[in-house]
Amino acid sequence: MTKASSDRGLPGASVWTAARIVRASQIDQAQAACLGALEPGATSARALGVHDLDNEVGRAAFQMGRRRGLSEGWSRGQAQGHAQGRLEVQQAQEAAIVSALDRLDAVARAFEDELRSLAPDLADQVAVMALSIARQVLRRELAQPETVQAVAREAMQAFTAETGRLRLRLHPSQVQ
Repeated sequence: MTKASSDRGLPGASVWTAARIVRASQIDQAQAACLGALEPGATSARALGVHDLDNEVGRAAFQMGRRRGLSEGWSRGQAQGHAQGRLEVQQAQEAAIVSALDRLDAVARAFEDELRSLAPDLADQVAVMALSIARQVLRRELAQPETVQAVAREAMQAFTAETGRLRLRLHPSQVQ
């Protein structure tokens, strides 16, 4: 065994490594021990016993199996974690969209209700404004007698063209 420095950066920590050459036959034995060396017709692998770990081949098989198990477990766990994370994010996004749509629907309903309540008042205000504009136009037009006289002449000519007669009624105070 040789002493090597730690790659974990811990002060005073060291790692002991074993330097040994392992033959291919020993690797085969380790794999067979790790996998339980299935015999023809067997349905499951033989489990390692405590005495199998007493020799180097058993320990190597145990370590190989442990690394393989950790690697596969980590890969499966990571895939499951990613899938679970994606599902949770999707559910959170769907909940946020539903919540936003509910709020938007509530705002639209409130707007419609407010518009309905303002419609009668708005119609009254539009009518008052239209009458005010008409009064202003009439005041301006009546301030120019020639405009009123021209309109009166046209009306009289149109009426006399149809009936041939014209009857004009005035209030006594307006007769000059």
